[in-house]
Order: sequence, then C-alpha cells, then structure tokens
Amino acid sequence: MSFRTAYDQYIGDAWFERFLTDIQAQSPEFRALWSRHDVQGVCDFYQQKELNHPQVGPLSLSSTVLIVPVDPPLHMVTFTPGTQETRSKLETLNAMERLQLGWDKPQYRSNKCNGGLRLAHTNEPCRPQGKTNCTL
Repeated sequence: MSFRTAYDQYIGDAWFERFLTDIQAQSPEFRALWSRHDVQGVCDFYQQKELNHPQVGPLSLSSTVLIVPVDPPLHMVTFTPGTQETRSKLETLNAMERLQLGWDKPQYRSNKCNGGLRLAHTNEPCRPQGKTNCTL
C-alpha cells in the first residue's frame, strides 16, 4: 500500500496531518513527490524498498505485507535484506547498537565459585569477587 493510499484512510486525523506537515518541512524531496498527487493502489504484497540510512548508506529491503481482515484492517509489514551488502550493513548496525547499549559486555555470575564470579556459559576459573569491573 502506498503512503498516499494509506493517508486516504486517515484524512483529517490530527496525528497523521501533523506527521505529514513535519515530514514535508524536513524533506524537500518528499514535499515535491507529495505535491504530484500520484496515487497507485498496490496489489503486490512483495516489494523492493530502497532506503538511505544516515550511518551506512543505501539499504535494499524486501517488504512483505500481511493484512488481517478485521475492522479496521490490521497491516503487518516485515522487511528483510534484499542483498548480501544490505545484510552486512544491518549486521554492522546491530553490532554498533549492541555495543552502545552494553549488551556485548561479558556477563559474570556466581556459579559454584565459593562466592567468586565466573564468565557466564564458560568453565573459566573463578575470579574473586570485588576484583573485576563486571556486572552481575
């Protein structure tokens, strides 16, 4: 479904109108495209999308749409990498995010160490508690 087709279902909705105003103010390209009033109904539920990510550049994604026939209809869209290059870029972004959030730091836990700490999921020797900078 195109953005303009989706908009047609929400004309006058305060949130959608505010979003539309904001995106037009931020993107001259979007403003120019929006002013053309191109409307195209899409029956193909599998589409290629090209996005330009500010950190890794162009991404080629394949989208799949699942429509649940309820009132109002629910639309679930999944995006998967369309190329190996995009897959690599997404893995890079994931790694960057994990490091930023601290998810890839070693996790230490107490495990039959007589009060010491051991790296989770390993059999490394115990480290005395209080002599590491690790989180429990």
